[in-house]
Amino acid sequence: MPIRFLVLGEGWPAKRAVRTIQAHTNGHLVALISPSTDKHESEIELSDFNSARGAEYVRKQQVDWVVSANNIQIVGEDVLREINYKAINLHPAPLPEYAGLHCHQWAIRNGDRLFGVTIHVIGGCIDSGDIIAEHKFVLSGEETGLSLFIKCMGEGASLLEAVLNTILSGRDLGRRQQDLSKRRVYRHSDAITSELNWQEPAERLIRFIRACNYEPFASPTYSARLNLINGDVATIISAIIGDSTAEEPGNFVRVSESGIHVAAGDRREVVVTKAKHAGIDLSGHALAAFFGSYGRAA
Repeated sequence: MPIRFLVLGEGWPAKRAVRTIQAHTNGHLVALISPSTDKHESEIELSDFNSARGAEYVRKQQVDWVVSANNIQIVGEDVLREINYKAINLHPAPLPEYAGLHCHQWAIRNGDRLFGVTIHVIGGCIDSGDIIAEHKFVLSGEETGLSLFIKCMGEGASLLEAVLNTILSGRDLGRRQQDLSKRRVYRHSDAITSELNWQEPAERLIRFIRACNYEPFASPTYSARLNLINGDVATIISAIIGDSTAEEPGNFVRVSESGIHVAAGDRREVVVTKAKHAGIDLSGHALAAFFGSYGRAA
């Protein structure tokens, strides 16, 4: 009989999982449940899968495997017991070093040169189950929060397709335990409370700015806010490292064709090349004109 899959999630990875299951003669898709699923039509929603209601659903639908793809909803113990713990999750980061949320942003902030995606068994603590497959890739020095998120979704979708084909073909999944002594969990609250600290070195500030750059979309966590002397606030979109300076950290140094120069903690300049104020993008002459009347960052 075909293997019956329930897919939880959204975006490219979830859609690739659906296509992979439907294309295989040994696969049957029970349902794709996403954050936008209409509960009145499907009689179930994502949040139900952390409750007895979700367990009842998988029992009634005779689900063999649960596949979590680009999904932050926890799959509860009741559901896992019902399917004999045959559940896998695509985690868009290497494990065990990057468990939790917004890990791609933290990789940029931490200055990592290598990142990756992981497929693991769901069970126990969040993102702590045995690793089934992983894929590593090199980060460019220009990665932004958005560019790395897109890369993780694409690489993750491909890795998930390979794992699903292994299940569908009846082959055993290789698995290994995580070394939880290396585990670090990043929480949503850790990211949304982040603020620019001009006492930090310029390179770290540049990474902080790149990590929250989701242009043309809004960052899902924090923004690089520049507090101006009159109490006004601008959001830094992009910046580069400039020359050395004798100015104190946080001081505006000068305005140039490159952008607005601000002193960092290591006496290097952070040159703001693009910013946003009151919903308007500012760069070039417009950026210089806007900042020309200010003399200090708070």
